[in-house]
Amino acid sequence: MLGGGAALAISGVLPFGGGSTQPTVTTVAVAAQPENTTTPTPIPNTATPVPEPSSTPTQTPTPTATTIVIGGGGRIAFISDREDGRTLQIWTMNADGSDPRQLTYGPGNKGQPRWSIDGTKIIYTAPGGSDTYGNDLGLDLFVINVDRSGEPTNLTESIGDDFDPAWSPDGSQIAFTSTRVNSLKQVFVTSVECNPAPENCSITETPRNVTAGHAVEYAPAWSPNGQTLAVIASINQAPGRIFLRPAEGGEPSWFDLQDKIIGADHLSWSSNGQFIAFTWLVKYGKQEIYIAYAQNPGLDPISLTSSLGNKEPAFSPNDQWIVFTSTRDQNPEIYIMTNTGSGQTNLTQNPGRDLQPDWQPLPGE
Repeated sequence: MLGGGAALAISGVLPFGGGSTQPTVTTVAVAAQPENTTTPTPIPNTATPVPEPSSTPTQTPTPTATTIVIGGGGRIAFISDREDGRTLQIWTMNADGSDPRQLTYGPGNKGQPRWSIDGTKIIYTAPGGSDTYGNDLGLDLFVINVDRSGEPTNLTESIGDDFDPAWSPDGSQIAFTSTRVNSLKQVFVTSVECNPAPENCSITETPRNVTAGHAVEYAPAWSPNGQTLAVIASINQAPGRIFLRPAEGGEPSWFDLQDKIIGADHLSWSSNGQFIAFTWLVKYGKQEIYIAYAQNPGLDPISLTSSLGNKEPAFSPNDQWIVFTSTRDQNPEIYIMTNTGSGQTNLTQNPGRDLQPDWQPLPGE
């Protein structure tokens, strides 16, 4: 059963790569129709070729029901106020919207949940309280075990706001945005060590500022090889542009060689390194989700949504689906679509607020 009674459009949706493998028919109903038919260069399909039929007659097998593993597997983390109608807490659900489970409790809004690489922990933002001198710590980064063993751990405990967390591909580092220096949004990177549950994670070095000078940078996203961070940079308080910078520090470079993408946010790098999905402020107060070619940024980005209220995209483990937030139904809801923008479907259908999704990675992916 889908969350909120939603129905997910599976039948007839071909992910990047196409090939001869057809989707398995499931018992879920076909729902939303494609909003956008523009198809980027396909991601190669690694499905096993169908063998040639044998010339020897064999008994026809009886058809059996097969379940589609949407996106390659894994659950979706998101924030919702469905518990009390006010406080945003971390929740997880299956990729079809079923089986929602609350992960965090207590006062204070939580935000920006991001899965650890092994899929056992989630890092998120929450109010850090005060230090021993009574100074307000603002937002800090916390880690919680998904099985809820142990207590959430405050990783940063620093004056200023820490947010936009992103695990490195090998799980050894975390990039994040912080206002701890001159109240400017800048990108920091720190090493982190995590132990099996019920233990949690700890930072093993002082976070290092990789933003040069007095620039404003935020929303870091790691390249799959861990060598590059895609960031949003604001020059002279202008709307954000996408830049690429070495993860170890150094001068950033322009991503959009045509300088068309002005007003970008919420970066998500596909695990195969070919694409970057992002939010684009196409009109004042109106956002859409686009996808750009990471390997060839000179090409025009492609629009995946067109309802003037979509943001916060995140790729599935197999890169063939994108989960995102949409306000097309007035209040924010979690939607899913293929990586070409087709089959856009509301997963949550909740009267409250559901937003900021992230897809659980699969070990070994």
